[in-house]
Amino acid sequence: MNINMLKKLVFLDWILGIKRRWLYYVIAIIIFIIEIGYFISRYYAFRVGGTITSQPGVIDCILFVFNGSEEYKIESGLAFNIPSLWLLLNLFSMYVVGYYPIENLKKYSAQILIRCNNRVEYWISKIIWCIFTVVIFYLLLFVIATIFVVFLGDFSVLLHNDICENIMGINTENMTILRLLTPFLILLMMAIVQVNVSILLSPVTANLIMVIYMVCSVYYSNNFFVYNYCMYSRIFQNSADNIIALVTALIFSLLLLIISSVLALKKSSKIDIC
Repeated sequence: MNINMLKKLVFLDWILGIKRRWLYYVIAIIIFIIEIGYFISRYYAFRVGGTITSQPGVIDCILFVFNGSEEYKIESGLAFNIPSLWLLLNLFSMYVVGYYPIENLKKYSAQILIRCNNRVEYWISKIIWCIFTVVIFYLLLFVIATIFVVFLGDFSVLLHNDICENIMGINTENMTILRLLTPFLILLMMAIVQVNVSILLSPVTANLIMVIYMVCSVYYSNNFFVYNYCMYSRIFQNSADNIIALVTALIFSLLLLIISSVLALKKSSKIDIC
């Protein structure tokens, strides 16, 4: 592997894939403001009613953004509650991740890759770009949540069970690091899977596959529909019993990542841009 070539590609991705796509991050900030603003409005409604006494913390805000909806049970006869805010955020992040790698190859990378016999660096640089992009999204969420909490006047990072239980319908008394981090780990791994599929097939096909997979996860609760475990409302259902399910979803996501990476790496090594 040519390290110097990889550095050039990573730098190119930083300029073209992040700095010049600043508008996507502005849109993400707007989405975060809308979602956390809605959370704060609900918080005050419960606060006025005397149901809640705690001040929300940063993690309370983040849990609300990724709360999603409870598992849908057809036999209950109840209408399905579509997690519109959760879907909005995740579908937007899919769009941001899905199109850049191939567009970048077509428009810009030829001037560098034409001088390199090995195309592996191209794939590695796109994975690094994907990780940067997802991490920046999460950091923006943390910053926006922090700003909201600071303006409320009593800054706290911690979560509060009375807020989570009344506003989100989840009991966080059995909170663990695994339950807290699972949505972020799965979303990061699935973003890399999407990049790999876009290289293997096409950005449009990759987006279509991932959207269908996400929608199936919303409607059907199954360990292999891993987006189930990107919603805290489902992570905390029967919280004493679902550690195995969380681990299974994480392992399955990792397997998808490994398999898609091997295939995408093989195809990347044969890319012909001449």
